[in-house]
Amino acid sequence: MFNHPALLRQLNLCAEQLRRAGESDWSRRVLAAGDQVRRSGWTETGKVAVDLLFSADPGLDSVLFGAEHERRLGGPVGVADANGRMSELRDRLKQLAAYPLRQALAPGAPRQRSPDLG
Repeated sequence: MFNHPALLRQLNLCAEQLRRAGESDWSRRVLAAGDQVRRSGWTETGKVAVDLLFSADPGLDSVLFGAEHERRLGGPVGVADANGRMSELRDRLKQLAAYPLRQALAPGAPRQRSPDLG
């Protein structure tokens, strides 16, 4: 099962950024999407979990840090930096989510061993 490690890493970075800014609800939603990708692999189920982050109302695209986040992010400059990082993370997540899906393994089917394990 292919679990899309680059996407999982970006989801974790995004959740950490949100947590640092005080957006714990959003952080939990992003982590839940990552857990779904880990459990199901990069299949239709995992893709739906990631797509829901952006298609929900409000979606991840609508998350912007403002004056209420200044104390946690170090003032207006910190807020601007955090908004820039979130924009980059959203763009990377969308890029990685465009990766082709893999077929889900049948229950009980043997998993293919990685060639680098020897």
